[in-house]
Amino acid sequence: MEEAGSKSAFILYRNFMSKRDPKQHRPAIFRNVVQSPSRTVEQAAWELLWAIDGLFPSKTRELRAIAQRLWSEAADEAEEHDPRNVAASERFVRSIRKWTLANKISSLAVDLAVEKWATDADQTCSGLYLLDEFDENGNLVRRGPTLSAYPFNETREEFLEKAGKYYDEVVRLGEQRGAKAGAVKRDVDHFRWLAAHLVGGYSYADIADPERNRLGLSAQSEKTVAGECRKLATLIGISLPMSPGPRPGLSIKRTRHRAKR
Repeated sequence: MEEAGSKSAFILYRNFMSKRDPKQHRPAIFRNVVQSPSRTVEQAAWELLWAIDGLFPSKTRELRAIAQRLWSEAADEAEEHDPRNVAASERFVRSIRKWTLANKISSLAVDLAVEKWATDADQTCSGLYLLDEFDENGNLVRRGPTLSAYPFNETREEFLEKAGKYYDEVVRLGEQRGAKAGAVKRDVDHFRWLAAHLVGGYSYADIADPERNRLGLSAQSEKTVAGECRKLATLIGISLPMSPGPRPGLSIKRTRHRAKR
C-alpha cells in the first residue's frame, strides 16, 4: 500500500501561498468567519508549526535538513514515478513521520503540514473552498453560487445588495456541509503552550509560570494551560493523556491515594 502523502514532495502545491507577515498574520480560525472542518484542522496544524518554529527553531531546522536530503537524492531530470524519485520520496515521508513522532505531535493533519513546511518553509497555506459539488468519480453534480459585477448595467448599491445575498447563500451551503460560523481559537498563545508541552517537554505548571519556563509564556493557572492544550490537541488529532500524571517530587503513595479518589 502506498504511504499517504508519499508523492507530495514532487507535486506542485496548487493552494494559494503567501508570505507570512507576523504583524498582519491572523488566520481564519481566529476570526469570526465560517469555519470549514478540514480547513480549520489544517490551519491549526500550521499554527502549531509556527509556534514550534518560534520557540524551538532548531527543531524546524531539522525539517529543512530532511528536505535537503530529498533534493540531493531526487533525480530532477527523471519523471515523478522514476524508481529513484519514488525511493527518495518514501524516505522523505518516513523521515517526516519519525520527526513528528519524536516530537510527540504526530497526526494526519500535522504530518501533511510538516511535509509542506519542510519543502517550502517560508510560506504558509491558505487553501481553497470549492462551492461546486462533485460525486465520488469527480463528475460535477451541482454548481455552486456565483457572483459577477456588471457596472455598465447596475449601480454599486444594486451590486452590493446582490453580493449580500450571495454571501448568505455561500454561508448556508457551507453549513449544509458541516461548517460553523465563529472563531475556533482566539489566542495564539494556546499553540505556543502546546508546542512547549509536547516539543519542549514543559509541564503545564511550568508553562503557567514565566519564571520556570524561560520562554516568555504565562497563564492564569496550570488548569487553564492543561485545558486549552487538550482542546487544541483534540482539534488537530494529537493524542494527549487525559491525566497529567504525578508532579516531579510527588511520592508514589500520595499519587496512588489521589488516583483512588
